[in-house]
This record gives sequence, structure tokens and C-alpha cells, in this order.
Amino acid sequence: MLPDGSRLATIEQPWNNNKPFSSCIPEGIYDLVYHNGNKYKNTYALVNPSLHVYHLPEDRGSDTTGRYACVFHSANWASQLLGCIAPGLRRHPMVNRESNQLEQAVASSRLAMEKLLSAIRNEGISKVQITSDHDAGLL
Repeated sequence: MLPDGSRLATIEQPWNNNKPFSSCIPEGIYDLVYHNGNKYKNTYALVNPSLHVYHLPEDRGSDTTGRYACVFHSANWASQLLGCIAPGLRRHPMVNRESNQLEQAVASSRLAMEKLLSAIRNEGISKVQITSDHDAGLL
């Protein structure tokens, strides 16, 4: 839920034992760390070392099973994500142009991403809670 009371829908890969680049992240409370990587710029990574989720690969230390660079970025379908989370204004089935299949998706992801980033920056939000129904609650 955003500070103004509005909600954003999210989409991510299904649970796959927290496997890097192919699973949603486990439920829990995550720190939001500014991320300006090569592929996704000006966004936020979700970090919780106790859940084996780190910002950068070098942050993992000896945790070779740990995940990194789980960021918020715009996308419509889970198949466009590699362990990240895409926000949208609403969730509903849409035809995926790549698979030509009807799949669960989020709509207006770029606009939702702008709202999310604005809320994080303007409200000084530093944590997010991810629940098992993949509801992202800003803290």
C-alpha cells in the first residue's frame, strides 16, 4: 500500500525454492537499497541477508546460494522477470506477445513504477514487507 492509501498490483516469478533468477523472493521485511546497475537504473533492490537476498553479488560473501539484484522494474508478465518484482496499476489476464498465450499480468507497469519510486523517495520509505500473496507493503 502506498502512503496515499492506494495499492499497486505486483507480478513476479512463482516460488522455486528461492532459486536465483527463477523464483520470487521469500516473504519477509526487506530493506530498500538504491540500485543503479547496468540494466536497471534508478530503482531499488530488496535486501534481507537473513533470507539470503543481497544487493550485489559481492555482498553474499560465502553464501553461494544467496540471491542478488532483486529489484523493482517495469514489466507486464512474470516471464519478463528474473527474480525481480514488477508493479502495475491492476492485475488481470493479458495475451503475452512472446508466447501468444493468455497469462496473468500487470497493466500500466511504467506508471505504477513511477508512483512507487515517487512514494519511496518523497516519503523516505526504507523498507517493504512482502507477504505470501505477493502484496508489497511499504513501511
